[in-house]
Amino acid sequence: MPDDTNSRDPKWFLQRMPSTSVLDEVLQGDPVTRLLGIAKDRAIANETVVVEPRANADTQAVAAALKLAVETAKRITVEGESLTLTAKEKAALQLFILLVARPAIFVQNGKIAERPANWPEVARDEELLPRIIAGVGRIDTAAHEKCGTGFIVGQRRIVTNNHVLCALLGRGSGFWEDHPGEFSQLCDQASESWSTKPAKAPRFELHGELNSTASTEVRLKRVLGHHRNVDMALLELSAEPSGSRRLPLMGTEPASFIGRRIYVVGYPVDDSRDTSGERTTPALVFNRIFGTDDSTLGTKRFSPGVVLGWDSRNTFNHDASTLPGSSGSCIVDFEHRRVVGLHFAGHYRLKSNFAIPLWKFKDDPVLAGNGVTFD
Repeated sequence: MPDDTNSRDPKWFLQRMPSTSVLDEVLQGDPVTRLLGIAKDRAIANETVVVEPRANADTQAVAAALKLAVETAKRITVEGESLTLTAKEKAALQLFILLVARPAIFVQNGKIAERPANWPEVARDEELLPRIIAGVGRIDTAAHEKCGTGFIVGQRRIVTNNHVLCALLGRGSGFWEDHPGEFSQLCDQASESWSTKPAKAPRFELHGELNSTASTEVRLKRVLGHHRNVDMALLELSAEPSGSRRLPLMGTEPASFIGRRIYVVGYPVDDSRDTSGERTTPALVFNRIFGTDDSTLGTKRFSPGVVLGWDSRNTFNHDASTLPGSSGSCIVDFEHRRVVGLHFAGHYRLKSNFAIPLWKFKDDPVLAGNGVTFD
């Protein structure tokens, strides 16, 4: 089920923390000051950016929320899962979790730029993670507008979302569902255009890292398939990107899937906006997780999290930190080191993100009919 407000109780909090030992360590000494420092160090990639004039009120608000969260977390460690939480305590614990355990870490030189102590798998898999990173790229228009993410699943084949494809076609994100026939025709027309006029074809950028001018860019050649019922599309590249790798796909559902520790690799660009043009995610959360320097948005990031549950559409929920632009990202199981899902949506107010369980589609014509195999 989605991670709604009513479900946020002490059990929910403890399940989303990496471990009780991590929680005990975080609560030692002066955790509020330490968490504020961690959040700032992760988010502010460019030290020349002056953030203090706009961050004073934000810092006070975050500090107040963290103080309440720390007090509540300490009570939970003493009183256990029977403790009843107020709405303010639940909101404060949500921020606590985001800052402690749901970072969006920059990828640099094909590697994770940070070794968070509360995610020991990152250090454990230091030599393995670059193999996954090397299979994920950003999907841009021919004019280099950042549209989304895709990952390599076969020879010159990448998986992404239908709604990312809609953006490349100049249509709204729901066009593939609302106008399936016209969407299919546009995909055929785009395939012909991309093949015959490569200069006007969208691009797949394998790097796109922070503070790097390195580029491994190939063009998209055609649409191989698009699913009618779920937000998934398969595209063909014009060539194999130099240094790229095919990502291994999990062929069966992992045991005890709910609660599994996973990570997302993708290109979060920016948040959705409300009717007044403001970001949906509150500034105090957005700035602490993704930073105040907009030039860092749309670069490759690594975001750990956990699987929260299943929803009514037979897709699963996770809580890794993502944004629009992360659409089409791979979701990788830390234990099996294979891709288990395709990220397609998320919303701060729902406190959850949504993904397609790829193993359920291993025999689907969109994938199997186009040479995609599962391990």
